[in-house]
Amino acid sequence: MSPHAPSMLIADDSSLQLNHAVELCVQCGCQVIWQAMNGEEVLSLLQTLPEKPDILLTDLEMPGMDGVELLRHMAESNQFMPIIFMSSTDEQVLHTVEAAAAAYGFPVLGTLQKPMKLEGLERALERFHMLNRPPMSAPPPIDEGDLRRALERGEFVPWFQPKVTTRSGLFQSAEVLARWQHPEHGMIAPVYFIGLLEQAGLIGRMTEQIMTQAIREARQLYARGLRFGLAVNISAENLPEAGFAERIKQLLAQESFPPAQMTLEITESGVMADLARSLGALARLRMAGVGISIDDYGTGNATLQQLMRTPCSELKIDRSFVNGASRRPQLRTLLESTVDMAHRLKLSVVAEGVEDAEDWKLVQELGVELVQGFFVARPMPAESIHEWVRNRHEWLHLWGKIQNL
Repeated sequence: MSPHAPSMLIADDSSLQLNHAVELCVQCGCQVIWQAMNGEEVLSLLQTLPEKPDILLTDLEMPGMDGVELLRHMAESNQFMPIIFMSSTDEQVLHTVEAAAAAYGFPVLGTLQKPMKLEGLERALERFHMLNRPPMSAPPPIDEGDLRRALERGEFVPWFQPKVTTRSGLFQSAEVLARWQHPEHGMIAPVYFIGLLEQAGLIGRMTEQIMTQAIREARQLYARGLRFGLAVNISAENLPEAGFAERIKQLLAQESFPPAQMTLEITESGVMADLARSLGALARLRMAGVGISIDDYGTGNATLQQLMRTPCSELKIDRSFVNGASRRPQLRTLLESTVDMAHRLKLSVVAEGVEDAEDWKLVQELGVELVQGFFVARPMPAESIHEWVRNRHEWLHLWGKIQNL
């Protein structure tokens, strides 16, 4: 199937709802659509169809085998595919089913309240298209020698994902993300090498290499009139290392980069690896003027006590609490309370995972300072930032006109 016209398998015991779902899928450009009235029919079709559907759109409450039981049977028979749920059941139940599906290994594109609306289905299909964009290269097996050679040759390169202010929408900083520019296999995503670098004890060397390159590329953009901060992820393996804080301070001094323009992103669980050493390193870095951000907040093992004793200047809320919160009352409540707590603690807030205008409007309404996500920008090499900023200004001008209509 074309990426613009996924094939659909739709399951609902109500003929009225089933026909409505088919009609909406046709409006979205879907041309191949199969139908089922319950979970048993879905399983039967999956065994006999000439090709596997791209997406399963299923009701939860069906007689016989319901949507929850269907998930279990599909997982047991290795029938994995992206799923969209449709239901009129309780919001918390829907969230629990989504979590169960994700735990099984199903990509969940969204949950649509009945009666389904076209814009909701369009959002879910857009997530499918993002999920199926051409991936970066999956390399052959990597050993420690490959990693050491890559470090020696400078093959690890920084990419940048912009963060913008909710107040003006303008570019303010960028998260630095590692990529491996392999001479034979092309661009390799970090999922294939970060864990291996940690196991080999090389993650610190790679991080400092990437940070140095990012600073130099940022300074080149500074010379062209752009001014923005950088945020770099720090592995839990490096934070408690003796001399870690001093190396970072020396690096910033050698590159003449203002500490106030650098933020180190650490995970909640990362601080716990060696509490005393980690807190000591963070304290020294904060005293030097470096920003400290708690990354992926809400998904780790943090306690309020841990949050209080970590000298952080910023809280970065995980995407799982941001994306879709405008449509989920419970998620919105959690997001609101987290933002309010952070502000009461005098911390700035970054929301990651902002993927559509509704997410943007909500975090703006809640007073979140910075936003990161596909609605703003995808990660990019340094040479693309200047053009992106120019296009961003044009987009903001048009967006302002639309909002004033």
